[in-house]
Amino acid sequence: MIRSIFPKKFEASIEKHTIFLKNELSSIHNSNVLELATGSGNLSEILPCDNIYSGIDISEELLRIACEPHHPNKIFGWSFFSRL
Repeated sequence: MIRSIFPKKFEASIEKHTIFLKNELSSIHNSNVLELATGSGNLSEILPCDNIYSGIDISEELLRIACEPHHPNKIFGWSFFSRL
């Protein structure tokens, strides 16, 4: 089961959001992309693979998910920074 954070009140869906992002991001190539509040790194699955993707988030747990070996785009070279 896929959990969705998209509010049903506004007839939003993860599918519509993904289609929108694929259309908007398909023309971005050979670029450095920084995603703020990256969560589990799902945007890296949508971006064309010739980009360099970096993501930042305050949730260590979500970043760990993004860095798991089975993640589709195999995010690597990551570091965790804790707030003091």
